[in-house]
Amino acid sequence: MDSRNRRWLPRLVAELRQGGVFVAVGALHLTGPAGLLEGLRRHGYAVYPEPP
Repeated sequence: MDSRNRRWLPRLVAELRQGGVFVAVGALHLTGPAGLLEGLRRHGYAVYPEPP
């Protein structure tokens, strides 16, 4: 999972910079220090959970 996240993160960041993007991924892509949420934080995005 970590290697897939590393490969996808640059493309995800590029798409987000263009705007108008909806991203859906499985839950395992989001967690941990190599997850997409931490990766986006390292790229300067403010990432936080929505309240229930």
